[in-house]
Amino acid sequence: MEEKISNETDANMNSDNKETHFLLAQYQVIASNRVSHNELFWNFQIMFLTAEAFLLILALRGFSVGYFESAIGAFIGSVFGVLSIQGFERNRAMEIADAELLLDIEKHFMKSKYTGLEVHDRLKTYKYFDGKSVLDYLENKKIMNFFSRGISYNFWKCGMWLITFVAFSLFLYNTFLFCFSSSFGKFLWYDSFDIF
Repeated sequence: MEEKISNETDANMNSDNKETHFLLAQYQVIASNRVSHNELFWNFQIMFLTAEAFLLILALRGFSVGYFESAIGAFIGSVFGVLSIQGFERNRAMEIADAELLLDIEKHFMKSKYTGLEVHDRLKTYKYFDGKSVLDYLENKKIMNFFSRGISYNFWKCGMWLITFVAFSLFLYNTFLFCFSSSFGKFLWYDSFDIF
């Protein structure tokens, strides 16, 4: 009878170990995905600013280009801006989804009497093993200030939309100037007054 109970206990422990190993393997894969999405999320601003710097120079008639070329540069800048914001938002959503899954696995282990920290929760809920708040420590050390408290995601998103709007406005402006200030515009508009 004791041997049967021992075998059942061993079987339960083996299944628990398999579940634990499986969850840890999933945790590693999801954590790797989260890091990738986080890197892509922040790299989109660098690519955006680099491309927009060149395209806005064209849109502002740099490099001695005409109105038509400026309009093309501004149009490409506005389209690229919308595409960059879409990629920016998508990688943010995927990173949050990965963080939520990681937090769920961490909570599962905490409920299973494992000792650890919930590292994928919000900063205001971060606590040391002794229960003290990490946020309080950062505030006491003057590490958390006005700029570090701000949500940089919102700042970057507004900035990207603003630059995209400027590029689109320059597209409309250069298109207007091309249509009414070039020989094409004279054909459409000014030549009709020659009969008077």
